[in-house]
Amino acid sequence: MDVKSLSCNIVVIGAGIAGIEAIKELSKYDDNFIIIEEGPLGSTLQRYGDIPANILMGSALKLKSLVDIEKYGIKLNGLYSFDTSNVMNSLRAIRAKATNEVLAYLYHIDENKRIIGKAKFIDNNKVMVNDNIEIEFKSAIIATGAKSYIPYELSSLGDILTIKDIYNLDDIPKSLAVFGTSLQGLVIGQALSYLGTKVVVFADDNIWNITDNIVSNTARDILQKNIHFEVNSTITQIQKEENGYGIYYLDNNKYENYIFTADILSSAVPVANIEGLNIKNISLALDEYGFIEVNQETMQTNLPHIFAIGDVVNRFYSNTKSINDARIAAFNAAHYPYIKKKEQSYVRLDILNSDPPMAVVGLSFEQMKQRSRNGHSFTVSDGRMADGIYRARREDGGVLRLYTDDKDALILGAEICGYGADQIAKFLAQIIANKKTIFDLEQYDFYIPSYEEVIAKAVGLGIKTVKRKGKY
Repeated sequence: MDVKSLSCNIVVIGAGIAGIEAIKELSKYDDNFIIIEEGPLGSTLQRYGDIPANILMGSALKLKSLVDIEKYGIKLNGLYSFDTSNVMNSLRAIRAKATNEVLAYLYHIDENKRIIGKAKFIDNNKVMVNDNIEIEFKSAIIATGAKSYIPYELSSLGDILTIKDIYNLDDIPKSLAVFGTSLQGLVIGQALSYLGTKVVVFADDNIWNITDNIVSNTARDILQKNIHFEVNSTITQIQKEENGYGIYYLDNNKYENYIFTADILSSAVPVANIEGLNIKNISLALDEYGFIEVNQETMQTNLPHIFAIGDVVNRFYSNTKSINDARIAAFNAAHYPYIKKKEQSYVRLDILNSDPPMAVVGLSFEQMKQRSRNGHSFTVSDGRMADGIYRARREDGGVLRLYTDDKDALILGAEICGYGADQIAKFLAQIIANKKTIFDLEQYDFYIPSYEEVIAKAVGLGIKTVKRKGKY
């Protein structure tokens, strides 16, 4: 087979949200690039990520609001029923619009700079695509993302659904067992339950990215009102049956149970999509979870001319961080060997658009505990979402847990479950980025009623605790 030889300054592997943002930024500095995408074209975000999950949840919440209408003093006269047979078609139609916007941008790139195929590294400065195109480069950006996987104990059953498969279904399933509480799986399971699917979620103590037991217990209590959760159960047997699967398990109290489900969704935490890249050929360093290790200030790997961004770097990356990292990686790849660092340290902002939303902002509870082992004590203060706007909107029951450093009173992080968690987290991200103390936060006048007024509760309790410790 004849091998075609090409050369460029920068090669970008992957055309997801991070890869596309890198190309946009590269275009400002260096036009001599090639982007390689295995296909299909279009960001995972649009096809199988947050966008279709939120479209599905949007449909679900509309239906839930009608079912819950009597809580607001409104009574429906007579019987009512709902036809959900067009939900998935509607989802795909809206998703197509978002995907087409991405494709429109990609197709505006010179076709000589776009290659569809599977890339693998030959050495530190060459990649081979489809075994017939060899590309020599000066610097590279890896943006291949992460992918779903099916654990062995499920894969042996056959026909197990992944997140990608859900959005290709003709209709919502009659019943579904979800294994794991990754971002997509939790939202999909909850949305489908509102739309009429009989859903059971098998999970351990962890809920999404939450590490604070108070928050995770609150989340579980709220979620269990509308969805069947089995926490820390032991699966004893899953067997294929006619039109579905039979699941035998011991629940948390060690009682034996059996359920039948038409479908099973594997919602395990995704793994880095690096299979076939041949990264061992170039001795690229991976972390303990199999993701590519990078310098978070420059996005360089252990090979300084090769950069990595997006989900291939971290299984819990947010879209905002992927975009910001793509910009710094693109600048550095275009100007290598000159390297600049990020101008402002990144404040973690993870938001799960479940019902109610959840969020982790700044340092998580687990990270705060790790700091405390090194002598950095901290204060935890609660803000319970029980009155004000929460009571008025029948949305009470959530919690905000605020983490304050004892030495300098800086707000360092929070974990949240409750309505308005996304708004609260965005506000706190700015507070953390601007290095505000809990005493600075005490001076804020929060509009009443608003979701943010729960922050004042947590701040008030936090200040009392900090002062009681004799720190101030």
